[in-house]
Amino acid sequence: MSVLGPIATEPGMLNNQTQQVKVLQDDFKDWDAQLQQLNESGETVLDKLQAGSPEALLIADQMAAINQHWDDVQGRLDERDQLLDGALVASTDFHESVSALHDWLNAVEVRLEEGEATDDTAQQLAMLKDFVGARLLSGHLSGQRARQRLRTSAAAAKKPFKDCTERFYKRKQELSSVVKAGEHFDELCSQMELWLADSDRRLGDDFQLSGRAEKLSEQLADHVPLHREISSRENEIQALLVKGQLMADQASPTVKEHVEDKINDLRSHWDDVLARSGQRRDKLQQATTQSGKFALAVELLLPWLARSEKRLRELQTTSLTRADAQKQLQETQAFHKEVMKKTKEFDNVVSLGSGFLAMCDCD
Repeated sequence: MSVLGPIATEPGMLNNQTQQVKVLQDDFKDWDAQLQQLNESGETVLDKLQAGSPEALLIADQMAAINQHWDDVQGRLDERDQLLDGALVASTDFHESVSALHDWLNAVEVRLEEGEATDDTAQQLAMLKDFVGARLLSGHLSGQRARQRLRTSAAAAKKPFKDCTERFYKRKQELSSVVKAGEHFDELCSQMELWLADSDRRLGDDFQLSGRAEKLSEQLADHVPLHREISSRENEIQALLVKGQLMADQASPTVKEHVEDKINDLRSHWDDVLARSGQRRDKLQQATTQSGKFALAVELLLPWLARSEKRLRELQTTSLTRADAQKQLQETQAFHKEVMKKTKEFDNVVSLGSGFLAMCDCD
């Protein structure tokens, strides 16, 4: 019996030990006839000896010892056979359960990677951990060494549950933070979209640049504060977009798609409002500059035109004498030269005026 060793914990080794016991039990069956013959021979000898004689007592003790040893060994074999049967069932059940649970844990790991961490998963983890512990504490195994190996297996089997549970709660905490951050991000996006919509309304779709300098100045004075307000929100907008992108990078595919849609909508709306405001400011500033240049050029040219009109009236022929005609001719030629010198200045006024009119939409 000593060669059989302690009961194993692996199904394969338990099968081998069961076969060893079966072989020994078969040997006992084969030797049972010889035991019976030995007992019969001993009874025959005892019948011929005087009862209570030293020889009879010796033979009786020998026969009793042999039968007692036979019964002890056979009983231990039967007991070991029963223990092996129970251990084999428990071990097979345990290892099959561990294998199935290992597959389930792998599936949980995948779900955690995809961002799923539900209370249902946590409940299953706790139940399965208890289940494995109950299976490992099965009382089918005997012997201190066997139980120690079982406890070692139990610790090894429970470690994946511990690791997975820790990852689960860590991931759940991360996702909870992401959800809260997502709700806050949605709220900020909604507030920013409302402000952008109001900026859209204030910019208007039917703006017309006036051709009157006074009204043009008013338009520029009205728009500059609006553009300054819009531009002042750029850092806030960009920070919100960066925050959203960081959230999208950490979120599950479904949440990531939602956040990226928000980011794209907000960026598109912001770019449109900022571009429209900037273009209007530039157009107003350019028109105002052009209007100022035109007004200045006209202001410089008008006094000369007034003087020139007076001179032109004075050049009208009032005498037919040769001397007066000669004098008027000289004055007319001098005036013509002066007019030719002013042609470039006049052309500049016309060019500035035409450019300004091209910029204007009304008035």
